[in-house]
Amino acid sequence: MLEIKTPKTHKAKRALEKRAPKLVENAKKTLILHGTKTSNVLNAVLAQIYHLKKGLAVKFSRRNDKIQPFEITGQTSLEFFSLKTDCSLFVFGSHSKKRPNNLILGRMYDHHIYDLVEVGVENFKPIESFKYDKNIAPRQGSKPLFAFIGELFETVDELKHLKEVLLDHFRGEVVENLNLTGVDRVYVCTAISSSTVLFKHCAVRLKKSGTSIPRIELVEVGPSMDLVIRRHRLPYEDVKKVAMKTAQTQPKKSGRCSEVACGLLKSGSVDGLVFSCTTQATRSCGLVATRNCGLEAACSCGLETTYSCGLVATRPQLRSGGLIAVGAWQFSVFAVCCQIETGSRFVDSLSNCIVM
Repeated sequence: MLEIKTPKTHKAKRALEKRAPKLVENAKKTLILHGTKTSNVLNAVLAQIYHLKKGLAVKFSRRNDKIQPFEITGQTSLEFFSLKTDCSLFVFGSHSKKRPNNLILGRMYDHHIYDLVEVGVENFKPIESFKYDKNIAPRQGSKPLFAFIGELFETVDELKHLKEVLLDHFRGEVVENLNLTGVDRVYVCTAISSSTVLFKHCAVRLKKSGTSIPRIELVEVGPSMDLVIRRHRLPYEDVKKVAMKTAQTQPKKSGRCSEVACGLLKSGSVDGLVFSCTTQATRSCGLVATRNCGLEAACSCGLETTYSCGLVATRPQLRSGGLIAVGAWQFSVFAVCCQIETGSRFVDSLSNCIVM
């Protein structure tokens, strides 16, 4: 565990505020690491991934023999590096006889490993092996598009998981608006089988089409590789529940009146008249009344409500809390239009009443 220290300089304070949780998070950075042993192919793959994510990636050149993401004992160093570099994504490369050209893609939550996907790299082609017009080369930091081809991405659990991880690793910054001329790259992922995905990086070329919408052509610019899924680990349910929790952006609705139309309030399946006050409302014979007002209601039929023992009040008397009793007279109130207010006042106005 790291010791929590209070910042002593303004620069350290700004750095801690930058890392603090926010409603709108910063762009996710990727940590790229080497294992105990790596091949030339894997070194080139890690270098190409760093090139694609330049500006949002941190690459370590030293070999790490204590990191084993799938083992609990081998996660401590990885989580420590994630905390020091403020990276929520990581790519770990290793090579062995059992798992040659092995690549592990993972995500972090609160600088602890969230989920993992292990793939093997085959048929790798670097950027230098592709010939194209350099004027259409994708710019650094541009927003990419994704194309996932194949229905296996929706039916196979391993491919669904790999799809989520690839989106998080290469999506870049989250934006609300996008200019068409700024879209200059596409990541094309094709599901060849239930365990193999063809990963390609293409540049976008816009050509005239005779209409306002240009014609789009894709030019492969590399890198290109086959990703063979080997192992994957989904997030734990309790961790996933906490990680998916969003901040409350809207105020909670009050438990009092929410729908008022012409003085009639629908409470459950019952239509009735409401007189708002600070105490909790009580139901009596299908009508909603307040405890303070002392109203007792009989049956209600549609828009016409009959009181066997009602109370009539005028505006000044309602504001002062006074009520005039009618006794046992039967009367009907039709289309009572009133404005309801919650708080200390009962009713702001009571008008347009027809007493029969």
